[in-house]
Parts: sequence; structure tokens; C-alpha cells
Amino acid sequence: MEGRTANWVVKEIKPNIGSFEIVYGQRVVFKSWYDGKLGYNLSNGEKTLADQENFKDKLFKKNIFNELDYLDSTLYKSTVVYGDFKTYGKLTYFTTMRFGVDPDSQIAKIEELFYNEKISENDFK
Repeated sequence: MEGRTANWVVKEIKPNIGSFEIVYGQRVVFKSWYDGKLGYNLSNGEKTLADQENFKDKLFKKNIFNELDYLDSTLYKSTVVYGDFKTYGKLTYFTTMRFGVDPDSQIAKIEELFYNEKISENDFK
């Protein structure tokens, strides 16, 4: 998928419960989620228990929006640059993220942002 456009879908319902999907075309090619106790992966249609080391940040997560936790510099050591802010209903939020400061850093763009809709407890089971 390198060099091709893919969509990331991030869902959070309360601190420490969330999911991340990579969608290519109309197909979910990867899904990872944390149910508040354990982390899982779904790849090629198979649910597996994930390496729990990948979810260690969930233990100290305090906010639904990760970016609010990034304000505590003792928790994270990487650089994420946020920009192109847009208003979604009553929420003003960034639409671009650059991971790192190098010219070849990975860039992500938010196409749609939903809050309090299109989400349920079943998304994390």
C-alpha cells in the first residue's frame, strides 16, 4: 500500500477504550482495538490477542483525544505537528498531522470527524 491512499478510522468512547482501522478502498485491511483490559488485532479476518506492549500507553491515558495527553511531555517523546484546523459542529479540531519534523515525515489528514455518533460498545469486542 506504500504510496497509495488509505484511510485511518479511529474510535474512542472513553479513556482507555479505543480502536484503529486502516481502510483501503472499501476494505478494512487492519484493525487494532483495546477493550479496557486487553488489546486485539484483526488481520485477514482473524482476531488475535495483540502484543500488549503496543497498548502500554492505555494504562496512563486520561483523555478521549490523544492530543490532550500529548500536552504532558512526560508521557510522550515523539513530535507530532498539528495544523489546518476546522470546525466540526461545536468542536474545532486539526485536520492534518505530521509525525516528526523531517521533510519526509508521514502526514495524515482527517477527512471526516464524528463525535457521539457512528460508534457503539460493539466496536470494541
